[in-house]
Amino acid sequence: MVTGVGTAHVAQKLVTTKGSVNNRVNCAAEHLKNDVKTAVPLLLAGGAAGIVAYKKPDYITKLAKATGNAIGKVGKFLAEKVFKKGFGTGLLNKILNNPTKAGAVGLIAAGGLWVINRLCKGSYNAGQIDQKYADAAKLEGTKNVILD
Repeated sequence: MVTGVGTAHVAQKLVTTKGSVNNRVNCAAEHLKNDVKTAVPLLLAGGAAGIVAYKKPDYITKLAKATGNAIGKVGKFLAEKVFKKGFGTGLLNKILNNPTKAGAVGLIAAGGLWVINRLCKGSYNAGQIDQKYADAAKLEGTKNVILD
């Protein structure tokens, strides 16, 4: 999967990027490096989570329960001490009664946010790379100079 996406991205940059061949090759190489740096941690984390869930599901259950307990206790503290009106204590009591379910939801939400964060960083870096090589191509076009 990473190879297919990276190869397609590199081929696209070789064809669509303006400037000299050297500029296009450098742009494609940086995009390939960015694609790998973005995708590999996601694949490794997903694979590791899948293996642990398959081989040792009780670890996932314990982690979800501990996470649910932490969510419930922190929420109850905030509701009683910070808001001082018992804001949301009914929901928090439900979480504390079944912490495994709440912890699983919390872990899934945290994982989803981590994935979104990684993808956004990769997209931002891709835009920076495109801008760098578009500027280099523009400079080459105005001065008849090939940049390294």
